[in-house]
Amino acid sequence: MMLGFEIGISYQSMSLQDLIYLNADNRICALALASMTGSHDPDPQKALVDAGNQLFPIPSDRKLYRAFIRGLGASGVQETLQHVRVYAAMTEEALEAARSEEIRQARLAVVLGLFFGILPVLAVW
Repeated sequence: MMLGFEIGISYQSMSLQDLIYLNADNRICALALASMTGSHDPDPQKALVDAGNQLFPIPSDRKLYRAFIRGLGASGVQETLQHVRVYAAMTEEALEAARSEEIRQARLAVVLGLFFGILPVLAVW
């Protein structure tokens, strides 16, 4: 989504509503588009926030996403592009942290599985 937004902003100076239409194959944009289509007063920013609230179960992810959406279209083209790039980098950092946590928890699960697998054998022995 961020790459699509960056391209739409940098090469065509698209509005937020047009960016949503352009990226309608993205789940967030598809939800936002559905919300905007059924509304009498479509607010693309609110539609994107609502879509993100549905798709991001982790509060820290929702907070990062909402901050990203709030900054879209709040300033000129160059500033908005910089905003997209900053949040793309922040998203990459959050993704890397989540991957590290997943690896740590997987290791813990293996250790606990081994422990509880050996425990009955030791109890019987």
